[in-house]
Amino acid sequence: MKSSSSFIKSNIFNFLLVFMLVLTVIACTAKNGKSKEAEVTVRKAMQEQMDSWNNGNIPEFMNYYWRSDSLKFVSKNGISKGWEKVLNNYNKAYPTPEKMGVLFFDLKEVRQVSNDCVFVIGSWNLEYAEKPNVGGYFTLLWKLKPEGWRIVVDHTS
Repeated sequence: MKSSSSFIKSNIFNFLLVFMLVLTVIACTAKNGKSKEAEVTVRKAMQEQMDSWNNGNIPEFMNYYWRSDSLKFVSKNGISKGWEKVLNNYNKAYPTPEKMGVLFFDLKEVRQVSNDCVFVIGSWNLEYAEKPNVGGYFTLLWKLKPEGWRIVVDHTS
């Protein structure tokens, strides 16, 4: 027969074990909820970007890029640094809505990798009425900034 002292110690140990398990489940659920919230927010932002593009509005499309000289855009033409440079590149390459075509994103993966970073892999396609469609792939790093989730690195091919 167990002494009352060992019985109490055993019950305290079991209580603490169950308590720690419950705390772990709560913490994981809370993190997963925040992760899903960030992922949903980024997906919504990318839909808004696509809508802005398809309305011929490049400045509105650029709203989700980090308005900073530290923004990086990587393409076959090299690395562009800074929000103004990326905006100017888009305006130069797509001076009219007809040249912009109709944009479609296909998001392959949207994953929160830390409290303030979401990683996105996807493909893009521009459809044109009068010329062949073009498309490729992208990887984006979104970072939570004071103004909200913003693209800080865009690698598009």
